[in-house]
Amino acid sequence: MVHRHATLAAEPPGCDGHHVQLQHVLDRMLDNPHPAPHLLAFGADHHRVEPLQTRPIAPEDALIGLVLPPQFTALVVVAPAAATRQNDRTIGRPAMIAIATCRCGRSCTALNVDGERLSGRAPSGWVVDATMRAVGRPCAPTERHPTEALLCLWLDRLLVSVLDPTDRPPLTWLAAVAAAPVSGIRTTAHELAHAFREAAPSWGHLRRRAAIGDLAGLGVRPHWAGAMDDPMFGRFALGNFPELDELRSDIELLVPADVGEQIHRCVATTLASPN
Repeated sequence: MVHRHATLAAEPPGCDGHHVQLQHVLDRMLDNPHPAPHLLAFGADHHRVEPLQTRPIAPEDALIGLVLPPQFTALVVVAPAAATRQNDRTIGRPAMIAIATCRCGRSCTALNVDGERLSGRAPSGWVVDATMRAVGRPCAPTERHPTEALLCLWLDRLLVSVLDPTDRPPLTWLAAVAAAPVSGIRTTAHELAHAFREAAPSWGHLRRRAAIGDLAGLGVRPHWAGAMDDPMFGRFALGNFPELDELRSDIELLVPADVGEQIHRCVATTLASPN
């Protein structure tokens, strides 16, 4: 688990003390001999912790769009997880994670992996983003450009096509261009790169398209997109795909050399001039 620190808004008086208390709450929850079978959400203040979401539903449906009731000062989430080391692609070890986010915008987390307790004060990921939205705070900015999401969607489509077990002819450049999630006339790698930049001027633009049912391939349902802010949408959408470099490397190994060169040129041109 990688924790990225983010600049957060100023805290109200006494918030840091509450933050410390929430860390103790998380620790106690992870000491429970009966681990949570699915994601659970609780409202918390200085004196109590009460359940808000205990149904066995998908984590995204449980958290995205959830609003912390006004009588609570923090949202606490406990869920089963898989722990892996950075850059380790092996299946993670079973773990339990607990996250608390205060109305001031500060978050803390605790992770239990095989009895080992790890904790931190700046967790990251879509779950943390959802808790920030639930307490009425903006999510931390993302440095990734929205063209990356459309490029990932395109390369993912191409991989699905070339890995189709039916007997198909090798992928051509024109077929690759036709699969791109952009509009307009484009035949060269440069023209396609321009179309990608035109189609993704900002994360807000893509989020609004997703909120009306467009761009379903990004894996963000319309009502989820409506409840997100732009940085959360960006992280969530990109998290539905492997890294862009991985997708590009994989597709270049599976298509004719001339097509792979065109794909590589298009991706490189798009990323070199994202604005």
